[in-house]
Amino acid sequence: MAGSPVILTLDAGGTNFVFSAVKDKKIIVDPVTKPSHAHDSDQCIQQIISGFKEVSAQIDGPVEGISFAFPGPADYALGILGDLPNFPAFNGDVPLGPILEEAFGIPVFINNDGDLFALGEATSGYLPYLNDELKKRGSRKQFKNLIGITLGTGVGAGIVINGKLLEGDNTCSAEIHNTLNHLHPEWNCEENVSTRAIQRVYATEANQGFDPTLLPLHIYEMALGKREGNQSAAKASFEAFGRALGNTICNLVTLIDGIVVLGGG
Repeated sequence: MAGSPVILTLDAGGTNFVFSAVKDKKIIVDPVTKPSHAHDSDQCIQQIISGFKEVSAQIDGPVEGISFAFPGPADYALGILGDLPNFPAFNGDVPLGPILEEAFGIPVFINNDGDLFALGEATSGYLPYLNDELKKRGSRKQFKNLIGITLGTGVGAGIVINGKLLEGDNTCSAEIHNTLNHLHPEWNCEENVSTRAIQRVYATEANQGFDPTLLPLHIYEMALGKREGNQSAAKASFEAFGRALGNTICNLVTLIDGIVVLGGG
C-alpha cells in the first residue's frame, strides 16, 4: 500500500477496549469493541490479541506496526506493564509488548496516554496550527515546546521539547498527578484535579454524603442553574478544581517554556 504505513491501535479503558487502524492520520476500519476483562490476565491479553486480529481482517494489505496508549506504571520502552490500579489483570511486570510482537510479528509501541496526547498535539494538532496562524499574520514567532495536559478521571501530562517527546530516565517523564497541591499540601495535585475531587468538594460543601454516580457534568449543570442541586456547592467544587490545576500549570511553565494544551474526557 502506497503512502504512510497502516498501524493498528487501541483505546484501552478499564471496562472496554476499542480497536482500530489508522493510515495517513485517518481511521480506515470499522472499530471493534470488546470487554477488557481487566481482572483476569489471560482473558485480558487474549482479548487484546483477538481485537487486533479482527481489525487486521478488515485490512487489504500489510500492517506495519501496533501502537497504543496504556496506563502506567510501566517500562514503556520494553513494553512491560507494572501494577496497574485500573487493570488488576496486570499485576507484576507483564511483558505485553513482547507478547503482541510474538503474536503478530510486527513492532509494538506502547506509551502513556498523556505523553501520546502531547506528542499528537505537537506534531499534528495545536502546535502546528498555532505556528501556521502566526505565519499567516506576518509574525516570525514560532513555538517549539508544548505541555499537554489530560483531564478526566485523573490528571495526566506529556512534554514535547523541540519536537521530541520527553521520556525520562525511568519512564516517569511528566507525572503531573504527583505535583504539589497548594490547597491541601498533604495530598498530591490529583486529589483536587480529578472527577473524585469535584465529587468530594461538592459533597462537603453541600453537607451530604459522597455520591460516585454524580458526574462532573451533573455538578457543572448545577453550577449553571440548569439542574436541581446546591448551586453554591457546585461552583465551589469547580473553583477548587481550577485553583489546583492553575497552580500546577504555573509551576510547570516555570520549568518548561512552551504552550499549554488541555484535553481529555
